[in-house]
Amino acid sequence: MARDLAGNVEERPVAPDATTQVCPKAGCPPPTTTSTTTTSTTTTSTTLPPCGTVRCLLEEAIAGPACGDEILPAKIRKKLDRAITRVEAAPGQPEKKAAKLYESATRLLGKAAKATDKAARGKRPKLSGECSAALRGAISAAVDLIGGT
Repeated sequence: MARDLAGNVEERPVAPDATTQVCPKAGCPPPTTTSTTTTSTTTTSTTLPPCGTVRCLLEEAIAGPACGDEILPAKIRKKLDRAITRVEAAPGQPEKKAAKLYESATRLLGKAAKATDKAARGKRPKLSGECSAALRGAISAAVDLIGGT
């Protein structure tokens, strides 16, 4: 539960809020699949991402098939959580403060990407190579998303 500016308790939204694009902490809605069939018997299927927020992109990679059974190191998790918090706080701020929050989130995501590479190396890696690659892809997509805001 969250509190609004007046201190009233509010429930988390079930769908992303139109202004802040915040997904519920319980997770993202399932992806939607669209199918198109033409008369020449060609079928095209497209899977759309469930939502275009930084939280959803990162949590989807963490809970996905590449990293599902692995424990994410606390150092990486902390950086990702701080970046998500800053991105979600930015829309309600003045333009200059929002720009600083986005810049800080981008920097934290870069550090998290570097830490995932480091965690996948060495004699006893903490992450598999597949999980590291999936996280790097999600982090890259999140940085692109932040750059577009």
